[in-house]
Amino acid sequence: MIKSTDKLVFICKKDLLWNWDAFQIVSKYFDNIHLLTWDAYRDNKQEADEELANIEYDYIISFWSEYIILPAQIEAAKKGAINVHPAPPEHPGLGMFSHIFAFPENRMFHGTTVHEVDSKLDSGQIYITKEFPCFGMTPAEVCRCSVMDSLELLETACELLYKGERTDALLKYYNPLRRWNSHLYTSKQELEWLSELPAHHIAHEAETYAVTLATNEQFFEQNKDKFDTYLEEIDQNEIVFA
Repeated sequence: MIKSTDKLVFICKKDLLWNWDAFQIVSKYFDNIHLLTWDAYRDNKQEADEELANIEYDYIISFWSEYIILPAQIEAAKKGAINVHPAPPEHPGLGMFSHIFAFPENRMFHGTTVHEVDSKLDSGQIYITKEFPCFGMTPAEVCRCSVMDSLELLETACELLYKGERTDALLKYYNPLRRWNSHLYTSKQELEWLSELPAHHIAHEAETYAVTLATNEQFFEQNKDKFDTYLEEIDQNEIVFA
């Protein structure tokens, strides 16, 4: 397959093992990729912003990333910017995993949303959604299902972007019945709420499970050498796109 010549900025977190899978997916469709790995607790946002300000690109794909894309960066993406977001439109934002364990009576399903990025957090055009029943699931099970759905929807999105001319190509899967609900809490309120939960350890596990090796231990063992190389390339800023 001849890959797209469009320039793609792919933004993801450094320490999620399935980002290697995600990176391989986008590499199937795009030949010209700028990888931006981001950790909200350790990395300098201004440096990352300057990094993007010095390049040209057609698309941005943010995958399980906490990186806040600025209006100028959205405008610079000539063909659009999308986010693969591991939560359903009914509950965007912080606490997307923990909420379903703290208040199971409010929502007994979880899901993934692919949406256009705009100037507001989790409010852009919704393109593709997928959900699964999560009643009785453990945090680990919810996380694993979210990973599988996110990788599947990322592949769908990349295929459509490859065939189309803009992110509007994703409207093929648009469901007008799925709409954003308002954020249930501000970030500050959510953190206070999490810290006061009697079952705080359960909610905390749901939030942080995504960054532990146990979520994908088998995949890691099978691909340890490749993943070590991947991390070294990230650290050295010498990513090789095959």
